[in-house]
Amino acid sequence: MKKSLLALMCAAGVLGATSANAGFYGSVGLGNSMGVDFEGGAESNGGFSNLIAVGYKVPLLPIKVELENFHYDGGSVDTLAGSSTIVNGTMINAYAALPTPIVSPYIGIGVGQGDMTVDYVGTSGRTGAIQGMVGLELDIPLIPVNFAVEYRVTRIDWDGDNMDTSGVFLKTSVSF
Repeated sequence: MKKSLLALMCAAGVLGATSANAGFYGSVGLGNSMGVDFEGGAESNGGFSNLIAVGYKVPLLPIKVELENFHYDGGSVDTLAGSSTIVNGTMINAYAALPTPIVSPYIGIGVGQGDMTVDYVGTSGRTGAIQGMVGLELDIPLIPVNFAVEYRVTRIDWDGDNMDTSGVFLKTSVSF
């Protein structure tokens, strides 16, 4: 009887802790893009990047859905001296986490629109974009703040050529 009561109390504590950070959240991330790889072989050297998102974390399930806006500084292109590459986009992302206490590994996928500007060449205009994410999230059950380290790869189509960029981000989110 005592063991059953203890197991019930532990289960209630875990469910209560996981639902503490459920609901709507806002998120910001800062990181470094590792440059842009152009399909024709040219590449850029990377730079400062940031993202901002608003999302919803499903109660009692390790699933999140969010609307994100990102900005990647792709740096200068090796074949165009003095040029710079800027990538901007708006994505709808979905994440699934392994439900473990405190630190949870997760994966995600996003679809949306992006545009790329390369000095001396021009702007791609809004075009399709996809991205994949993998990371570790620190979920502090008693406060509405989470921290994450995330690696992501984003692909944007520019006039039939694929442009890939990747980066590492430090993210924080606050539930409200």
